[in-house]
Amino acid sequence: MSVEIVSNLERKVSFNVSKAAVDANVQAQLKKYAKDAKVQGFRPGKAPKHIVEQMYGGKAYQDSLNEQLNKQFVDQIVEHKLNIVGYPKFDLTSSEGEDFVFAATFEVMPEVKLGDLSAKEIEKPACTLTEKDIETTIEILRKQRATHIVSDEAAANGDKVTVDFVGTVDGVEFEGGKAENYPFVLGQGWMLVDFEKGVEGLKAGESKEVEVKFPEEYHAENLKGKTAVFNITVKEVSKQQLPELNAEFIQSIGVAAGTEEGLRAEIKENLQREVDRRIKNKARDNALQALSEVSPLDVPSAMVHDEIHHMMHNAEENMKQQGYKADQIKLTHEMFEKDAKNM
Repeated sequence: MSVEIVSNLERKVSFNVSKAAVDANVQAQLKKYAKDAKVQGFRPGKAPKHIVEQMYGGKAYQDSLNEQLNKQFVDQIVEHKLNIVGYPKFDLTSSEGEDFVFAATFEVMPEVKLGDLSAKEIEKPACTLTEKDIETTIEILRKQRATHIVSDEAAANGDKVTVDFVGTVDGVEFEGGKAENYPFVLGQGWMLVDFEKGVEGLKAGESKEVEVKFPEEYHAENLKGKTAVFNITVKEVSKQQLPELNAEFIQSIGVAAGTEEGLRAEIKENLQREVDRRIKNKARDNALQALSEVSPLDVPSAMVHDEIHHMMHNAEENMKQQGYKADQIKLTHEMFEKDAKNM
């Protein structure tokens, strides 16, 4: 049968499914159910055939029909050499006579026609490592292994604080706006900026009311753009203590020699490897971007849909790692649609 072009990427094909073939396959499907059928008074797999038919006849027929349906559809795809995307939508258009007639609607991969790049300028990025980059990396490594010592001093950037807080909007408490003995490190972006600024300067045992403005793009719909008042009590302030840059510390991060010279050499090698990788990827991305600009391409909606779900899943997992509860995560397809189409 011929393939109908519905739109640029959408196709429709009609085909028959023999009712006799479906009926002939029902018994094979019933045998599968019979192996595990649990019928009172009989051991698994030993129930009489007529009882199995009564219990599973409908399911067996549907399984048989689906098997024949998919087989005939695949035959059509192979015959017409179609490169489909996603899963087709099947519609039963006729059940008269000896055959079922189905119509399958689906998308195909677009035909790629490369444009002319001769007039395009493609930037090749460059980056030179400096001693400052090495120093920054060393500081990051020290901070990753920092300890915190309880202090009577006021909280400052980099300190670990433990707080109790209760938040209200228009005088009413809201879900997720209350916690006790909640720890976080000032300056690491765990809390909203206004919240962290309100905690800075407080000592253990001190309290303060702080106005916090939620951003318009905040994940909780009921808090977007709202201003909340948080009553914050600092329970504990701990000052960051960085490890000394000595042999013990250097060996703890995998540099066997334990010397600062060896540490710097290894950091430089690792950074250079990462820089080279990123430059290569950026140059490739720039070339692909230029190519896409001269080679317009329709993206199948099924691919966009799959990419949206992939991006939503990643965003959800990242938010969970940041401490968000499942009921606080409110993601929609619209949030990711534009980025998914540009992937």
